[in-house]
Amino acid sequence: MTSCFVPNASLVDLGPGAQVSLFGFRACSAGQTKCCCLLKLFQQTFGPARGGPALGLLMKLSDRLGSKGHRRLEVAEPNAVRLTHDEASLLSALSAAQDDDAARACAHLT
Repeated sequence: MTSCFVPNASLVDLGPGAQVSLFGFRACSAGQTKCCCLLKLFQQTFGPARGGPALGLLMKLSDRLGSKGHRRLEVAEPNAVRLTHDEASLLSALSAAQDDDAARACAHLT
């Protein structure tokens, strides 16, 4: 059986934006979005004006992937250090979206 974790990769290897985004996605996937600390973390990382909307969009993405996705994603617990292959694809999709590369973002999401 193959591991769902990316070998030799962890959250420590990522930049702060990717770390917070992945932590937020994990929290959204686990239904743990009620804590005000999550919003504060997003506001500290992405700025007071952008933190709330960024978290809101991540919550929508998590909901859509969970309800309309073609398969169940392997997502680690919010506080895990290791990174799953599905999480790496999600971060790649977000990176592609930031680069306005819709085709590459869709490829990572499929």
